[in-house]
Amino acid sequence: MTEATPLQYSHYLSSLTETEFYLKREDLFPEGGGGNKARMIALILKKAKDQNANYIVTAGGPHSNFNRALALMSKKMGFKLRIVLYDNNPHIHQESLNKRICDQTGAEYSFCNSDEVSERIKEEMTKLKNAGEIPFFIYGGGKSYEGIKAYAEVVQEINTQIDPELIATTFATGTTFSGLLAGVQMYLPSTDLLGLSIARTNEISVPIIAQNLLEFFESKTPPVSSFRIKDQILDQYTFGGYGKSNHELRNFIRETMKNTGLILDEIYVGKALFGLTEYLKNNTKYKNKKVVFLLTGGIFNF
Repeated sequence: MTEATPLQYSHYLSSLTETEFYLKREDLFPEGGGGNKARMIALILKKAKDQNANYIVTAGGPHSNFNRALALMSKKMGFKLRIVLYDNNPHIHQESLNKRICDQTGAEYSFCNSDEVSERIKEEMTKLKNAGEIPFFIYGGGKSYEGIKAYAEVVQEINTQIDPELIATTFATGTTFSGLLAGVQMYLPSTDLLGLSIARTNEISVPIIAQNLLEFFESKTPPVSSFRIKDQILDQYTFGGYGKSNHELRNFIRETMKNTGLILDEIYVGKALFGLTEYLKNNTKYKNKKVVFLLTGGIFNF
């Protein structure tokens, strides 16, 4: 079992939001460069090892934190890695540190367009099986029972550190949020949860989370209808989509970095933290209450 990641009080963010603001430092998770994806991968690769796999196959873009953590952790555990690589976001022009790290680990790539991903994954899995390998497919971003379980367990971990009124996180693919939502129901039922969407609208997000929870709980209690999913995802701070930004967001990140020493990015964590601070400044419900924000990283997308 991994040692609990630190819980860090922030004077600056507390003053900014008039709350008792804590950071759950998931960026300090001790594998794969840290972050929420690394925590998920620790459980997912254990399953792959139990199934005697020797090759991992996944898909994602060049800025993927999941791919970076998987490249570092799979190699360490003795797996070869093949990434079906595509780029849905050519508007993000800077070179990706995540991709450079994948390159350094010797990850293999199969390049394709975004509309070819599903078919290319099938092709790569077939090639590897025909070559006598034992491939294990991991859905891009870590969407899986194990990925959700990892963050249900994080709520249990938080419960040993603090009794918060609110837990908040970056909402991207939704796996981390799904795990937290399941964990809150199981371990901290009186605690509120918010996901700050960095790209998707609720019309897209809510059905994904509902399906994740149905599969995780295997249709057992508590019923998914009791989760109030739509009320717990804020989609008004996306700035128009993935990787989209503006002067207000960039100024917030710059000032927060100067006053906290944290490294924040415009794609994921910085955008979500901006959304959370704006929400708290306009919502007195959490005034002087304990708020925990999962800081899942920032340096790799900076």
